[in-house]
Amino acid sequence: MSIKEKKKIIRDLYLKNRSKISNRNIVDKKLNENILSFLKKKQNIRLAGYFAVRGEVSVNQSMCELNIDENTICVPKMVENSKKLIFISWKNNTPLKRGKFNIPIPWTCEEITPNFILVPLVSFDKKKNRLGYGGGYYDYTMNILQKKKVKFFSIGIAYDQQFYSDLPTEDFDITLDIIITQSKVIS
Repeated sequence: MSIKEKKKIIRDLYLKNRSKISNRNIVDKKLNENILSFLKKKQNIRLAGYFAVRGEVSVNQSMCELNIDENTICVPKMVENSKKLIFISWKNNTPLKRGKFNIPIPWTCEEITPNFILVPLVSFDKKKNRLGYGGGYYDYTMNILQKKKVKFFSIGIAYDQQFYSDLPTEDFDITLDIIITQSKVIS
């Protein structure tokens, strides 16, 4: 069985598992507290968050609380006909529109280079590997940033229930710097 086939099987299973997680409000609140605990110690944050879709962890609480003058919050926007993401400035009151895959994006167009990236995922392992939806957008974008020598810190965001013992990986897969769940920080 190829790595792609293994990833698809794991992805399908963990998307189903994620959809069955109960008490989302309570779990998301605890998870956001862990994100804030980690990030509030930092200064001049340029944080790439995201608007949750398809059962992802909602990080809205973290984005809203960190959206103060000395920080900049941005969210991903897919570049047309590419696997590249750009990050667009977002404030708490910025109007949103629907982008590709029905993902909300700001009407504004100010592009930001983040120094912290919250990365949604389908599954993760103890080595901080992540399995996404299979589009490769985050891996492609983080590879570009690394090649440009942009310093950023990648933070995988997941529920405890998304843990898989040893994910299959390919050369283009990026290992995350840390993973934050509702009960722990894997560093």
